[in-house]
Amino acid sequence: MDLTPDTVLIRTDDVTTTPVDDDLVMMRLVSNAFYGLDKVGRQIWEQLAEPTSIAALCAGLVGKYKVTPDVCEADLIVFMQDMVDEGLVRIQE
Repeated sequence: MDLTPDTVLIRTDDVTTTPVDDDLVMMRLVSNAFYGLDKVGRQIWEQLAEPTSIAALCAGLVGKYKVTPDVCEADLIVFMQDMVDEGLVRIQE
C-alpha cells in the first residue's frame, strides 16, 4: 500500500527502546534487529504512541524545524515506508 499524507500509522508492539541523549536505540524483538533514531526520528516515534497521520506528523515537524511542508511530506513518506517495511510501525486501518 502506498503511503499518503492521510495514512494513519502507529507503533508495533514488539519494539523496545532506550533513550541515549537526544537519540533513541530500538530493538525489534521478533527479529532481534537494532535501529537508531536521531532526535527528529525520536520525536516521530514518540508521536506514534497513538495513531497519527503522516500529515499530522509533518505539521509538528514543520513547526519545529526549518523544512517546507512539501519537503517534509516527501521525506516523511519515504521514512515511514522504511519503518513499515521493517515492521516497526503499521498502518492503522
